Amino acid sequence: MSEQRADQPSLNPIPVPFRWLLRISFLLLVGLSLSYVIQSWTQLSATMDEPAHIGAGMQWLDKGLYTYEAKHPPLARIAIALGPYFKGIRSFSVKELGNEGNEILHAKDDYINTLASARSGNLLFLALACLSIFLWTRRWFSPPAAYWAVLLFLNLPPILAHSGVAALDMACAATVTLALYAFVLCLENPSWRNFALLGSAVVIAFLSKLSSPVFLGFCFFLGLMSFFTGGRSPAFRPMPWRSLCSGLGVGLLAGFLVLWASYRFSFGPVKFGISLPFPEFFLGILEARKHNAMGHGAFLFGEYRIDGWWYFFPVVILFKTPIAFLILATTGVLVTLRQLIRSSWQSHLTLIFPLAILLICMTSNINIGLRHALAIYPLLAIFGGYAIARLFEYSSRSHRLVALVPVLLMAWTIAETWRSRDNHLAYFNQFAGDHPEHIVGDSDLDWGQDLYRLSARLKQLGVDRISLAYFGPARLDKAGLPSVAPLSPNFPPDSGYVAISVRYLTYEFAKDGSFGWLVDRTPIEVVGKSIYLYKLDR
Repeated sequence: MSEQRADQPSLNPIPVPFRWLLRISFLLLVGLSLSYVIQSWTQLSATMDEPAHIGAGMQWLDKGLYTYEAKHPPLARIAIALGPYFKGIRSFSVKELGNEGNEILHAKDDYINTLASARSGNLLFLALACLSIFLWTRRWFSPPAAYWAVLLFLNLPPILAHSGVAALDMACAATVTLALYAFVLCLENPSWRNFALLGSAVVIAFLSKLSSPVFLGFCFFLGLMSFFTGGRSPAFRPMPWRSLCSGLGVGLLAGFLVLWASYRFSFGPVKFGISLPFPEFFLGILEARKHNAMGHGAFLFGEYRIDGWWYFFPVVILFKTPIAFLILATTGVLVTLRQLIRSSWQSHLTLIFPLAILLICMTSNINIGLRHALAIYPLLAIFGGYAIARLFEYSSRSHRLVALVPVLLMAWTIAETWRSRDNHLAYFNQFAGDHPEHIVGDSDLDWGQDLYRLSARLKQLGVDRISLAYFGPARLDKAGLPSVAPLSPNFPPDSGYVAISVRYLTYEFAKDGSFGWLVDRTPIEVVGKSIYLYKLDR
C-alpha cells in the first residue's frame, strides 16, 4: 500500500444518517446512468460497425474460426456475440462480414432484441472500467475521491454512448485502464502475483483493440522513465533480480497463454514465410499500420481530409465532453501539479498516462471519432473525483461556501447526461452551439443510429413514399419504412418527403460537393440527431 501523503484528503467526519443518504444517492445515480445505457439498446438502430463485430464474434463462438478480419482482435467481439449466441442464433457463414452480422440480427425476426442482447456484452467492460477507476483512486488518492470518480465517469455521455453499442471502444478504454493500474501496482510492489495480473491485463487489452499496444507501450515507456529518474518513493525496495526475472517470466507466460487461447491456439504464416503462434494477431497489427499509413476520410470544421489533423482529438474532447467535467478534471490536474513535490509518484504517473494516450491519438491519420481516444476518460475521471474530494475537504477547514462549487459542477454534469439521455452518441456541449454538424461528423454525430426513429416518425406523419439517403448498416427493407426511392446526390426529386443522413450534408458535401442542392435548405425537423427530414414542393 502506498504511503499516506500530506496532501491526501482526509475522511471528513459525517454523521451516520448522512453517510447512508450519500450511499443511497450514489447507488441511485449509478442506477440511473445504467438505465440510460440499457434504454439505448432498443432505441437506436445498428451503428455502422456493429454487424461486423457481431458476425466475427459469432464465427469464433460457433465455428471455432476467426477468418473474417484480422484488423480487430476477438475478445470484445466474442463478448458482443454471446447475447445472440445464447438466444440460439448461429453463424450463417455469409462471405461479407457486415451481411453476416445483419443475417444474425434478423435471424429470428427479432432485430431489436437481438441487437440489444449483443449490446449488453459491453456492460462487462463498463463494470471493469468502473472497478479499475475505483481501485486506482482509492489506493493512490482517497476513498471519497474514488466514489466521486466513478460517479463522474458514469455521467459522461461519450462513455454511456459507447457502452450502449456493440463496438470495441469501451472494451479498449476499460482494459487499457486495468493494464495501467496493474503496471503501477508492479512498480509499487513487484510481486509474482502483480506481474501475473499485469501480463494477463496487458494481453486482455491487446485482445480488445489493436490501438491498445500502442497506448500501453508509450505509457509504460514514459512511466518507467519517470519512475527511474526520481519519481520513486524513498521507501521503495526493488525486487531481487532473480525474483524480478521470475516475476516477469510469470507475467509473460500468463499473457502468452491467454493470447494464444483467444486465437484458438492457431499457428501459421505471418510474413516472409515465417510461421508463428496466433498469426492473426500479427497480421492485424500489419493491417492496422497499413490503414493508419493510408489514412481515412474525415470531416472537421467543414473540411474533408484523408490524413487527418493533429488537433482533431483535442477539438472533439473540447466539444463532446461536459464542460463541468472538463473543469473538475482540470482542477484535479492543477491541484496535483501544485502539490507535485509532496504528491506521490503514483499520482505523477496518473498525470502522465492520459497525456501519453492523447499524444498517440494526435499522431494518428484516422480521425473518425472521439471513440478512438475513449481511454483517456477513466484517467480524467480520477482527477475529477480527486478535485471534488479536495474541494469538500477545503470547505470543511476554511470556507463552507466552497462546498457549493463541487456540488454545482457535479449537478451540472448529471444534468447534461439527463439532457442528452436519448442521444448520448451525438452529444455536444454548449461550446458547440446550435450547429455541431459544422464541427465534426462520423461516429461523433451520425453513425447510422436513427433509422428506426425515422421509420416511427414517418408512420406518425402518414408518409407513404420517401426519397432517402441513409448512412448506416441497417437493412431498409426490414426497417418498416414506406416506399423508398434512392436520393440522388445531384438531382433533387420534384416533390415529396426527403430524408438524408447528416453525414451526406457534411462529410460527403465537403468531399466532392454531393447533395449541394440540399445544403442550404432548412429541414422541417431533425429525427434523432442524425437524419434531416425535408418536404419539397413542386
